[in-house]
Amino acid sequence: MDYSSEDCMNMFTQGQTNWMITTLQGPRSGLLTNIAPISLQSSVNIFPNPAQNLINIRINPIITAAHLSIQDITGKSIFQKNINFHKGFIQVNLPDLNKGIYIIHVFNDQFTTVEKLIIE
Repeated sequence: MDYSSEDCMNMFTQGQTNWMITTLQGPRSGLLTNIAPISLQSSVNIFPNPAQNLINIRINPIITAAHLSIQDITGKSIFQKNINFHKGFIQVNLPDLNKGIYIIHVFNDQFTTVEKLIIE
């Protein structure tokens, strides 16, 4: 989509332009503002990986809570937990996971991160 104001660059009719502006300023305004800063997205560290039955999650200390979700490689939800960080750190016990490859999601309303987790 072209948002330039130059007449020769516009690809939309005036009606389409009005509809798009109304949508982006109204019910879909979050599309323009709900983008997490890169510093939060890239500040999650999950270790050790490969792991056995315990993982550590280190995160930017300004984050105090998040949701942890683990899925197997087929997308089936295996483990979910709301987690609270203490000074940007938490240990999570995973005693019931079989050996294999999993997808781990750590997220809240400020960031989301997805990583591969290997359980040995």
